[in-house]
Amino acid sequence: MLSLALIFASFISYSQTPGGKVKVVQDERIEWLIKQHKQINESQKGVPGFRVQIYSDSGSRSRLRTEKEKAEFEKKYPETGSYLIYEEPYFKIRVGNFRTRLDARRFLEKISSQYEYAFIVPDDIEYPDFE
Repeated sequence: MLSLALIFASFISYSQTPGGKVKVVQDERIEWLIKQHKQINESQKGVPGFRVQIYSDSGSRSRLRTEKEKAEFEKKYPETGSYLIYEEPYFKIRVGNFRTRLDARRFLEKISSQYEYAFIVPDDIEYPDFE
């Protein structure tokens, strides 16, 4: 194991150039493919993921009640995105931008005492920040 680490370390030391600069040589078509990929992603509204639905209402004044419930959630969890959705005849509140069902499940367990009828739904989520 130690000999493998020493061999790997020797490759790293030989791959560095004087002054710590790296020159990347690539085909022009790679840059074109990256631009095409970015354009396709920008045209889509999101990526497949999961959200937690915490509220649903229909009938008269349902939009008003749903907006009030959404504002209360945002006070409790300002770091978690919340989204008001209308799917006739229901106004719904879905929260979070979870890439995996496990992440959504952890959040559901966190809020389950306050939102006992909440459940996980597959949804298109916003692109995560990669910065």
